[in-house]
Amino acid sequence: MSKRSVLVVCFNRPEYARRLFEAVRRARPDFLYIAADGPRPDQPGEQELCAEVRDVFENVDWPCHVVRDFEHTNVGCKQRIISAYDRVFQEVDRAIILEEDVIVGSEFFDFCDTMLDRYTDTPRIRSVSGCSHVRTSRFSRSSYYFSRYPEMWGWATFRRSMVNVDWDPDPQATADKLRSLIRRRDEPERWRELLSMVRDGSISTWDYQYILAGIIDNRLSVVPRVPLTRNGGMGADSTHQGYADPFFTRPIDLLGTPIEHPKNVSRSVLFDQLRSLGALPPKGHLYAVARPYGQEIRRRVLDEKGDRLGRPSQETPHNPAMQETA
Repeated sequence: MSKRSVLVVCFNRPEYARRLFEAVRRARPDFLYIAADGPRPDQPGEQELCAEVRDVFENVDWPCHVVRDFEHTNVGCKQRIISAYDRVFQEVDRAIILEEDVIVGSEFFDFCDTMLDRYTDTPRIRSVSGCSHVRTSRFSRSSYYFSRYPEMWGWATFRRSMVNVDWDPDPQATADKLRSLIRRRDEPERWRELLSMVRDGSISTWDYQYILAGIIDNRLSVVPRVPLTRNGGMGADSTHQGYADPFFTRPIDLLGTPIEHPKNVSRSVLFDQLRSLGALPPKGHLYAVARPYGQEIRRRVLDEKGDRLGRPSQETPHNPAMQETA
C-alpha cells in the first residue's frame, strides 16, 4: 500500500476545522497538506477566525511530512483550491481531499486507500468518493458502483485526473458536447448556465469544471453504496449550499467487510439517472422550497421499485452508534 497523503482545505470556521483535524489525526497520514484562503477585508472578525483555523493545524503530533500553504489575502474558492491541487500533485501522485466542513466516518480513509490501490493502473477511474447520495443499497450487492458524477465531500483522486481539466471552459461549447452524452434534455443547458456564472464571477468554484471534464472524457468515479462521509456545514454560513437539502444529508453508515467489488468497470446508468436528479444546484429560492417535496416523491418511487424487485422496501437501519469520527 502506498503512503497516505491528505489535503485539507480550510478557511474561516474553527469549530469545523477542529472536528476534521481530530479525524485526520486518527488517520495519521504520512503526508499532510493544509491549504487555507486568506480573510476578506470587508468581513469584520474574519482575520481572527482564519488565524484560529490555522492554529488548529499546528499540533501535528505524529510522524508526518507537513506542508502549510496559507494565503495572506483572500483569493476566492476557485483559485485557492485549484492552486492547492497544483501544489499537492507536484509532490504526490494521489491524495485524499477534505474540506473543513466534512464529517468523516470510520471506514473512509481505509476505503480510499483500498480503491486508490486497486485502480491505480486503471486510467478510466479518476476518483474515489466518500459521500453517496443515491439510495443504492436495495439495488446493489456490491460495496460501491461506478458513476460519471464524482461526489466530493470527502474524496480522493490521482495526479492523472487533474492533468487535462480545463478550469475555465467555454460554457456553450461544453453544453454542445454534453448534448450527445446526457439523456436529460435540461441538464446540458443548466451546466451552461453554471459555467457562465463561474466565468463572469457570480460563483467561485472548481468542482463543476472537474465533473464535466470527466463526463466528456468518459471517465468514472468510485462511489460507495452508503455514505462514508457527509457535509456537516450546510446552512447560512456555508460557501455555496445555503440550506440543508435532504438529498445531500444521508447519515454516515458502514460498508462492512470484506468489500464486494463490482464484476466489471462500467458505469451504472440507473444510479447515474437517479443521481442526476440532484446533481445540479437549485436555480432559486422557490426551487429550494419545493425540492424536499420532490425528494419525498422520489423516495417513495424507489421504495415501490424495491418492493417490485423483491428486495426490502426499507433501507438497512443506520447504526445508532453513529460511525462518524467527529
